[in-house]
Amino acid sequence: MKKIKNIKEINADIVLLDSEDKQIIEEIVKYEEEVFGEGAIGIWNIKPFIKYGKVYVLSSIEGEKELVSVIEIIKDFKKHKAYIYGFFTKESFRNKGYGDMFLKNILEELHNIYGINKIELTVSQENRNAIRLYEKNGFQKNELLKDEYGSGEDRYLMIKVFNL
Repeated sequence: MKKIKNIKEINADIVLLDSEDKQIIEEIVKYEEEVFGEGAIGIWNIKPFIKYGKVYVLSSIEGEKELVSVIEIIKDFKKHKAYIYGFFTKESFRNKGYGDMFLKNILEELHNIYGINKIELTVSQENRNAIRLYEKNGFQKNELLKDEYGSGEDRYLMIKVFNL
């Protein structure tokens, strides 16, 4: 695990996961399965994400270290573009600024360190809190993807383009 940043405002650390972080990996997989069911990343898929993409973890540093939020990212090989595959904040930490601060920091790192100029993601139409968070951070609804994850599983494609 590589520490990226300490966010003093919310008393948390951002770390970049590596394959040695077995306990955190298991916790992420378990939480995702509870929340997303068959849409969860799963133990078979998170390992390639860690190895070939980026999996950032926000953990609280108050008292006992605790998983707060996770962002899973893959990069387009041909362009300076990335895709946020998964992003969650554990329920007990929602609506406290953790997810917003975490997302802002990761977007900044992707752009400033990795040269990413465009970021895409999909989000359920019903997930109004996530849509508001993404819009607050510069994402715009691009199109509605019908049946993106099966019959009746529509998603908005949201895109953030950085000013060059």
